[in-house]
Amino acid sequence: MSSTTVFGQGTGDNAFDPVESLNYEQARDELIEVVRILELGQMGLDESLKYWERGEALAKRCEEHLAGAARRVEAALQGTTKTTDSDGNASNAGNTHAETTEAPENASITSDNGTAGTKSAYNAPETAASPKHGSAYGGGYGGAPRHDAL
Repeated sequence: MSSTTVFGQGTGDNAFDPVESLNYEQARDELIEVVRILELGQMGLDESLKYWERGEALAKRCEEHLAGAARRVEAALQGTTKTTDSDGNASNAGNTHAETTEAPENASITSDNGTAGTKSAYNAPETAASPKHGSAYGGGYGGAPRHDAL
């Protein structure tokens, strides 16, 4: 994404692209910008609420993209071919193996809340730069900076 991207180039209801049309990176970058704008605190209540609502919609869109990616990774680990549309809705295109492929060794993990999950190549070890519950750039909204991290 180029550094010349400007969010909200239009006016009124046409100021922003529809959230549904944004890919993950676009939604994430705009969400980061919305958080920065809100943190400045220089708007009235009504305008702040509009930005808050936009931020909520952007966060939901990011979560949809991430959930779709997680489903594709899970399908790949299980040896099935699934296709997804831009909203992450999966459709089974058929099993690529006659039998179910066994999960890799140590594939099953349990999260802090006791729910089982699947370990993937994306599960990096916890470090000081990536604390257990959020990072300097991730307050739970797909990488939006926290005010104390700036």
